[in-house]
Amino acid sequence: MSYQLSWTHQDANGHVQPGEPIHAADIVELRAAIDRRLKVVFDPDHRWPMELDAAAGDWISCAHIEAIRDGFAALVPAASYFVHDAGWWQDSVWARWLCPRAGGDEDKIIVPDARPPGAGELGFFAAVNGGEAWTGSPAGAFPAAVYVNEPRDATLLLTRGRYIFRAGDGGGAAASKDLPEGLWYPPAVARDGNDELHSWFGGRQWLWPTDGAGGYLGPRGQGLTVRSATMRLLPEGRDLKVKLWHCRRNVNPASFSWTQFDADAGLSWSTPGGTGAGDATQLASLDLVDSTWTELTGLTPLLQQMFDGDIEPTFMLTPDEDTGWPDEPTHVQVELVVDFDLDGPPL
Repeated sequence: MSYQLSWTHQDANGHVQPGEPIHAADIVELRAAIDRRLKVVFDPDHRWPMELDAAAGDWISCAHIEAIRDGFAALVPAASYFVHDAGWWQDSVWARWLCPRAGGDEDKIIVPDARPPGAGELGFFAAVNGGEAWTGSPAGAFPAAVYVNEPRDATLLLTRGRYIFRAGDGGGAAASKDLPEGLWYPPAVARDGNDELHSWFGGRQWLWPTDGAGGYLGPRGQGLTVRSATMRLLPEGRDLKVKLWHCRRNVNPASFSWTQFDADAGLSWSTPGGTGAGDATQLASLDLVDSTWTELTGLTPLLQQMFDGDIEPTFMLTPDEDTGWPDEPTHVQVELVVDFDLDGPPL
């Protein structure tokens, strides 16, 4: 679905005409657009929901305009989001906005204008108004059309993005036949008591963290269309033969085992290790070369289902049944890059 803007008060270009009054609805609609984008990029600086309101008949003040501008300042750039409160690098998300406009700037990363944009980057204000800041200061002035029109243009600009999901950054965690049961390997690992070890990564905490109000931060429920999805894996220490799976169970990373995906709830795998019917679907068999990235494409439909909330957002790595894990600990980094477009409506 393409992105279409529809404001209550607008001309053919989606703008308020100069000289026309600024309505409460204009502010409320911009707030809704910013709130949606804050959730899409995992709410950097904890700005969601914006503390901004305007009711019919309210006088629109400079405080309303400044709040709208501050909301956009929190969106560009979006920061790295950590799955764990402790700030461990083993699971993290980096969310960025990409320019959606056809032409030479398409898919450039949108960055603040405080420094000259590098290769493949585009300044936020350069794209919004051709400058380096918002036009004019609303302080002490009657709200002008430009104070609404530029944020509306910014709303249309921030409709394409990129997630970079990472598991395994920071080293330390590793897979080996000889490592003890209970090893933390992002974010979950289980053994059969001998030399078999399966590792889960992703999960609801990675892609579907709660917003604390019955909804989600990140992609779920935000009306996103996945444009592309690519996964890369890199072993550090040894060559590896592994299998990549989509895990279909809601693994409880705090309470799981070789036989149960949620021990607290008494829920068991259909097959111990989580590879049975109903547990997981194999995506690929991979021959990984030490210190070399191996890229896997063709994941777009799967990620779309995850973003829509239709299937669990969890992956699993298992060793090749003939080779198993190596004797020496081997760390595996995983990176999943997903480009997306916002659907619209909503704003």
